Amino acid sequence: MDSLRIRYRSVSEHWPTGDDPPQAGEDAGRLRPLALWAYMYGAPAARNADGSWRTKKAGKRVELVGGDVEKNLVAVPWKLAGNGAKIRVSRANGVDKQLAAVVAELESINAEAKAQYRHLHGGGKTGVSGFYPRLIPAGDCEISPHTFGVAVDVHWQSGLDYWLASLQRGGYRYHSVMPREIVAIFERHGFIWGGKWRHFDGMHFEYRPELLNMTMPPVGRPGADH
Repeated sequence: MDSLRIRYRSVSEHWPTGDDPPQAGEDAGRLRPLALWAYMYGAPAARNADGSWRTKKAGKRVELVGGDVEKNLVAVPWKLAGNGAKIRVSRANGVDKQLAAVVAELESINAEAKAQYRHLHGGGKTGVSGFYPRLIPAGDCEISPHTFGVAVDVHWQSGLDYWLASLQRGGYRYHSVMPREIVAIFERHGFIWGGKWRHFDGMHFEYRPELLNMTMPPVGRPGADH
């Protein structure tokens, strides 16, 4: 496990290129600017009297309660699933517009990659999600980026593509089945891919244009025009 622990002072913030499996310490982007995100996208939850975040149990999850991110959300149609699914993401900083651009470009990918995705996706019946205010199950009570409406998960029923599931099956083994054409499209529009982390999360895409050396829209408070 030592080789898998995030050592925050040594986590590289240089986003990797290429398709090689991530090496030890390659977790760029997993150290997140939560205070800045709260300013840009909205408070993740209300505060208790002691200053802690207000939460509630939901099965195995711990959800955040009383935030104001939701008022800035936009539902973007996820056409690749072919079932009318929509993903809710923030309109702040143009996240919704960039995801819509991803969707439009995905319509042009080759038929083989599209068929491969839909097969992994369970025939397009389930498995896409965006906004979900919660703590990271495998983290030390860290807030999930889904809380801010900046992350999307696709074909999430496939537990093969998650580092913790790999460990629970008996040992760390990198695995990803996400078509690389899809990864490249997301990256062109400012989304990093969790499959490039040592703590891999092959279903996860997160809006982090600063890691991809892209120009971000002007920062404004939630509720303003972005």
